[in-house]
Amino acid sequence: MRTQGPSHHTDPTTGQVKQVERWSLVVAAGLLSFVAMLDMNVVNLALTDMSSGLHVSAGVAQWAVLGY
Repeated sequence: MRTQGPSHHTDPTTGQVKQVERWSLVVAAGLLSFVAMLDMNVVNLALTDMSSGLHVSAGVAQWAVLGY
């Protein structure tokens, strides 16, 4: 049986979510979005080298972006 106590995410005196945890979530989501965008840009920039190194057309090399 569960007890109805405050969760560890809330301030026991006010019952509100702690500001530090909110901002850490926002920062983590922002950093992860930035890393994902940076990663896809690296793959897009490497398409010309991939197509010339593998001796395929640019259209075929673009499938690497879809597969990635």
